[in-house]
Amino acid sequence: LLDDDGDAKPQEANATLPWALIAPFFHFTSTSDPWYDATLRCAKLAPNYIQPGEQLFAALMMNPSILDDQDQIQQIATDMDEPSISGVCIWINGMDEETASQSRLTNLLHLVSELKAKGKPVFKMYGGFFSVLMHSYGVIGFSCNLSYRSSRNVMSYRWRAPKALKPSSMFPNCTAHTHLMKRHRS
Repeated sequence: LLDDDGDAKPQEANATLPWALIAPFFHFTSTSDPWYDATLRCAKLAPNYIQPGEQLFAALMMNPSILDDQDQIQQIATDMDEPSISGVCIWINGMDEETASQSRLTNLLHLVSELKAKGKPVFKMYGGFFSVLMHSYGVIGFSCNLSYRSSRNVMSYRWRAPKALKPSSMFPNCTAHTHLMKRHRS
């Protein structure tokens, strides 16, 4: 911004600092999946990149089938019990709360309760009415808005490589036009 003389006016910085750093994460299908291990390693390395006073949230982007196994749920809760991890973002990939089985929803509540008991608030990615009800279990927030769905499956995106470009000219189908012009003249 400029003042009346065209000189730059000093500006006061008023940007909001980040509320939390979310450690890099990967989709995993079980706690024995190498991508789960990579997610844990990222969460353990991330404190090296936060400033004093900033929070670190680990992110778990998991397959819904994990919620069918109490041992895996307990393993996740235990692994998240790191002093440097302030909270956890959970993304149950592709799980729709409205059509999920009662046992999966119950086990999700159990996971959130276990994390809350360890002092880890939970932010849930993609939720609906059930996520609202999970507040008393430890969910401090979830992503939901008119342009969001209540669930998202990252694996459903079908990327296709672009087709090879065909040589073209300024006059597409030039030979067809030439034939039409010859007919018109006759």
